[in-house]
Amino acid sequence: MFARTLPQRMLAVEATALRNVAAGYRAYFHVHRASERSYVERSPLRDLVPILPLTVLPEIPIVHLFAHGSWAWIAWTHDVLAIYLTLFLTGLYATMAQREHELDGDTLVVHAGMIASAKVPRASIVRTRVLAERAARRLGRMRGVIRLPALKTDYVLLVLAEDVRVFDLLGTPRSTRRLLVPSDRPALFQERLRRSITTDGQGD
Repeated sequence: MFARTLPQRMLAVEATALRNVAAGYRAYFHVHRASERSYVERSPLRDLVPILPLTVLPEIPIVHLFAHGSWAWIAWTHDVLAIYLTLFLTGLYATMAQREHELDGDTLVVHAGMIASAKVPRASIVRTRVLAERAARRLGRMRGVIRLPALKTDYVLLVLAEDVRVFDLLGTPRSTRRLLVPSDRPALFQERLRRSITTDGQGD
């Protein structure tokens, strides 16, 4: 994931998504038990996993029916992009379902699938706050705040005493002292940390 050059990083992203396609379907058919560690319970990506093949595959012969002869390249381009998008999104969902937050020990490791991740020393957490998705999105647009991207989920804001580095999809680091972490059970996430931090109640 943290290859040296930008092309290498992009290829690593592609490989990560594609090699997780089978895991994406396993994750979909597996009974998901939402917890403070997970963040995919209401994700639209979960709904797309079975729908995409059912919509993409019937489209392929229809496109070829209308785009033939000198226009055949359009049909083949459509085929490649449609199949690639299906596989990529399925693999992306798999990384989000599999890479749950690691909340034990002195360092928390928080994820947004392969899109972003960060290591947070437990001792650096000053306080936390539970935020609904809409409030978290508003706060995430503020300068100095980083939101780990997830869809249709609530968040826990971690206010830190020192900078932590958040690595994005291509392995590029950004620093912050205010980190928004997605969680299917944010109140339980907050409770896991309460012994070593001062909690700040819940937001809306």
